[in-house]
Amino acid sequence: MISVNHLTKRFTASRLALDDVSFEVKDQEIVGLLGHNGAGKSTVLGIMLGMVRPNAGEVVINGHSVQQHRAKALRQIGAIFEAPAFYDYMTGWDNLRALCALSGFWDEKEVWRVLELVGLEKRIKGKVNTYSHGMRQRLALAQSLLPEPKVLLLDEPTDGLDPEGIHEFRSTILKLRAERGLTILLNSHLLGEIEQMCDRCVILREGKKVYEGPVNEGKERAPRFALKTEDMLKAQSLIPSAGGLWMEDGSIELLPSHDGPTVLASLVQAGIRVESWTPVKRTLEDWYLELTYPKSP
Repeated sequence: MISVNHLTKRFTASRLALDDVSFEVKDQEIVGLLGHNGAGKSTVLGIMLGMVRPNAGEVVINGHSVQQHRAKALRQIGAIFEAPAFYDYMTGWDNLRALCALSGFWDEKEVWRVLELVGLEKRIKGKVNTYSHGMRQRLALAQSLLPEPKVLLLDEPTDGLDPEGIHEFRSTILKLRAERGLTILLNSHLLGEIEQMCDRCVILREGKKVYEGPVNEGKERAPRFALKTEDMLKAQSLIPSAGGLWMEDGSIELLPSHDGPTVLASLVQAGIRVESWTPVKRTLEDWYLELTYPKSP
């Protein structure tokens, strides 16, 4: 549904914002776009929306190139990009009418269906200056869903929301995929939300893609354990022969041919007084930090 092909963007002679970035988002997938500030995430979304012209490469949305057939490609897309802006003195309903007039789409039945989906039907006739931040985000989401896009692009959609608002927004996104078959690409710094919402993720570092694959890839690597003992120096000397690798963070990563009970038994048999031997749960945050902030040699 989304094909990003060899995107390169240079804003100045000394600043390469994107360096040959390619990735895909399949039909009805939810994919997270991750990276530190300045990694190139917003530049990718800007190119997808036709707001930024790449120096090389293209984005294809449902078979239409944004760079060659911009209007056809953008008809497939709904988006919340950067901070959504509305007319505060107008009602939410009037804001939607004014914004939809730009595309020529207005179907009241469809508008009400979308408002019920995002949970704003009871306050849509109130003025936007009375809306909370969460309600403004829901209004922005409603706007992005009119007229019935196939692809949804979300730039930091939960930024500034409280935990309840984040939970509600996450539930709405999952519901959109289930009920409307939407393909969703979202950029977020909340790694826990990416872990709960996304099928896959793409990680950028300094304008380059460093990872594309399942969100749980990092958790499926070799298991690690935390060892607590008064005989730590002796344990460190024995770990390699017992079947483990001593990691920089103090944990023990097991070799493929060994399991936790076997390594633990080897330590005990060697006379190590083990106080605790605890599995270390690897999170998306651990995986992300390894890729975006690699250790210095």
